[in-house]
Amino acid sequence: MTGNFQIPNYGSIGLLGFDDYVLGGTIVNSGLSPSTPSNPNLSWERTNSFDVGLDFGLLSDAIFLEFDYYVANTTDLLLNVPVPMSSGFTTELRNIGEVENRGVELSLTLQDRIGDFGWAITGNFARNQNEVISLADGVPQILTAGGTGVTLWITKPGEPIGSYFNPIYDGVFNNQAEIDAYPHVANAKPGDFRFIDVNEDGKIDFATDRVIQGNYFPDYTYGATLNLTYKGLDFSAALQGAQGQEIM
Repeated sequence: MTGNFQIPNYGSIGLLGFDDYVLGGTIVNSGLSPSTPSNPNLSWERTNSFDVGLDFGLLSDAIFLEFDYYVANTTDLLLNVPVPMSSGFTTELRNIGEVENRGVELSLTLQDRIGDFGWAITGNFARNQNEVISLADGVPQILTAGGTGVTLWITKPGEPIGSYFNPIYDGVFNNQAEIDAYPHVANAKPGDFRFIDVNEDGKIDFATDRVIQGNYFPDYTYGATLNLTYKGLDFSAALQGAQGQEIM
């Protein structure tokens, strides 16, 4: 078992910070107010993992294969959870839910030496699947605001953590007749995006008309290295990449 101790300093204690307030029509800037919520039950994340591997060499390791399969379950997940604004805060750091990472890693090396000349080529491949298993009772999902427009990230059971959760569109309005015949946002005009009425209630509401559009986890990663040696000289080159992740 391992743990994640990335809890902010004094993260479980409600801290005070300087803040402005108005007294008698005058702004006073020497007041103190709560700046973080307290959570005395905050603790480390805990991860239980299982890993099985195989190392296999042929012809005096001229051909060498490495294979790993792993499953890691993290509980008491540390997440900033939205809270009612009546509390004076927008989020609170809590231990909430469970997430699973499952994947494989594969590496193949071919190498040889002929006199003073040696060479080795290594290729690697890795695939990881991330899935939220559960959240706390009474928390079906967690929505986090993004940095642009109406972008949201959603964390919910059955999906990767922090998936993109956004409105989608299928074109643009070409004229006023199309706007009148199709659900649209207020003040829509020709040239605007034609958003899809996801829940088919006859109107466009960005609070409900959203779908999961993928996530930032790659489907797989890969890489390759080349090493050449000749007497006292050596040369190396590397290639790496990721495939399948969405960029928002």
